[in-house]
Amino acid sequence: MPARWVAVTITVAALVALAGCGGSTTVFNAYAWKTSSSDTTTLALIVITGPDDKVAEGELVSESDKDVVVAATVRVAGGSHTANGVFREVDVKLSKPIGTRRVLNRDGSEVPHQP
Repeated sequence: MPARWVAVTITVAALVALAGCGGSTTVFNAYAWKTSSSDTTTLALIVITGPDDKVAEGELVSESDKDVVVAATVRVAGGSHTANGVFREVDVKLSKPIGTRRVLNRDGSEVPHQP
């Protein structure tokens, strides 16, 4: 009987260890932005991720008459991967057209417009 309990313990420990390799959710800065709707109320944020990462959502952090502050939540893949950057897009909906407002990341850095 003890051998069976050892096997069960090892199996459970392995499953717990593998569950921890699933990655984490992280907020990324946008690399660039472009409008993705004809009325310019939707921005497509362009973020650079790893090849196995997944963009979870775009976030409108705040919006004023001068600035729009944005962020992108990315599910970062666990484990080791190549160091290639992949451009991915995620939409953010604004309450009014972007107009001449600046687009900023949470850290205050300006996000350049990509025509």
